[in-house]
Amino acid sequence: MTVAALLAPLVIASPAQAADTTAPSKPSSLAAAYYGGVGTVLTWGKVSASDLKAYRVYRSTSSSMTAANSTLLSETTAIKFTDAAAAAGAKLYYSVSAVDTSGNASALSSSKSITATDTTKPSSPSSLKASASAAGIALDWKDN
Repeated sequence: MTVAALLAPLVIASPAQAADTTAPSKPSSLAAAYYGGVGTVLTWGKVSASDLKAYRVYRSTSSSMTAANSTLLSETTAIKFTDAAAAAGAKLYYSVSAVDTSGNASALSSSKSITATDTTKPSSPSSLKASASAAGIALDWKDN
């Protein structure tokens, strides 16, 4: 038997790589602005991690945000997100985390609060009628 025949069934295994358990750094410079008719627009600074997969955007009604007590709105590769579902009049808190390709998530960024204000004008009254009497002038219009 030849040496090659003896070594043929021998499989050389490469050393096992250690599992990645290190989360990326948390996103910084979170900014939030509410625009009526558009929603809440969030922007944040890019995380420098060679294995960065995405950013997770969270919303909460609590100022003490955690991933567990917040709603995950999106997982995105962009550094900008628009929450078009922000209800007018609500005080909402937003935060972002970074996730790597191994599934490790960073801590949440600092949170930003927004009070979504209603900027939609009511429609103008129609069928306006004025009537004068000794008591003064009365105005009446059709309900919108």
